[in-house]
Amino acid sequence: MLKVDISPEIARLAQLKVKDTGLPLSHELARSVVEEAIFTLDPELNLLVGDEDSVSEIDALVQAFGVNDVVVNGRHIDVRALDDQNKVSISRALIDTPYTANGTLVVAMNGVFAGSIVAHISEAQWKAAEAGSKEDQIEVQVELTANFDLPRVLTQITGEHRAAAYKTVTSLPDTAELRTFIEEPKKIIVARQRQIFAALMQHASVRSDCGQIGDVVTKGLVRSMLSDSALWSRRVEKMVDKLSKKFDSLSR
Repeated sequence: MLKVDISPEIARLAQLKVKDTGLPLSHELARSVVEEAIFTLDPELNLLVGDEDSVSEIDALVQAFGVNDVVVNGRHIDVRALDDQNKVSISRALIDTPYTANGTLVVAMNGVFAGSIVAHISEAQWKAAEAGSKEDQIEVQVELTANFDLPRVLTQITGEHRAAAYKTVTSLPDTAELRTFIEEPKKIIVARQRQIFAALMQHASVRSDCGQIGDVVTKGLVRSMLSDSALWSRRVEKMVDKLSKKFDSLSR
């Protein structure tokens, strides 16, 4: 099982990002593991990572649906961190869309600074799991691969000639629908949510509009605000304690 190390700088950047998005740190680190693993592969494989095309660069989508993809040679590949029960989960709205067309790479994290890619879940596996569940989050029990062959999986994904499996979305979402999609997705039926995801993957203009929706208040954002507030309060208290010795007439 190939172990991939993460530098302290990358781990710190991951920590800063999850403070804004609310994504579990393990998932953000898992994406870094996949990217670092690809960087170490034989250059003759011609596998190129394009972060700027990743939908996980749109914080609103990360906050609302937990998107977490890498883009290799123009192909989006979802990334998930393995939990302590050897399971991974994904939002139902992402399944059977272009987002999951290339499946999911599964990473087993070893603390904060290392992890190993242990499996690949195909789109068919996600569809099968979704068919037998009524939950918003669809789980898959992962069968770990002792010697996971990342180059083989990636060259198969990037080398496949794919017919247009997903029809072009003709009814594009406007700004109002995108805002509802992000802030109150349950008000939109799953079938339409999937159409919107398809539109996001197919149209740069829709991704741009979605990226402008940045005022989503999530549990992760609230936790981040409370953490920052607590830190600031502690700093103020320390300063007050220092100054109180010089100003006897002022209470703490």
